[in-house]
Amino acid sequence: MIHLLAGPAIHVAKVRCQECSKQKLPGEVIIAGDTTRCFDCMVLHRTRLADFLAADYVNCTVCGVKLFTSSNLKGYMTIIDGAYGLLCRSCRDWYRPQRRDLYGETSIGRHLKM
Repeated sequence: MIHLLAGPAIHVAKVRCQECSKQKLPGEVIIAGDTTRCFDCMVLHRTRLADFLAADYVNCTVCGVKLFTSSNLKGYMTIIDGAYGLLCRSCRDWYRPQRRDLYGETSIGRHLKM
């Protein structure tokens, strides 16, 4: 005969992944600085990063303005439509408030009062 002990249920607080916005258990996320990513998004991040580094980006992903002058990068890397892209400053300033789910709980989001 098996006896089960009755007791209070264990409550485990979940953590929100900043990329997919899903609630995950603490053991399913990686926290690096102020970025929280689940394992699935970390694998996707590495794939995106490899694709980004292999591409020849010279223009803003949104407006097409040239981002390189004299070997100086004037762009900001961000996630757009599931891939990394480079944005000029004006497109970045337009795009960031629309992605409170990505930036809201980061130091940038706190600085911008998102």
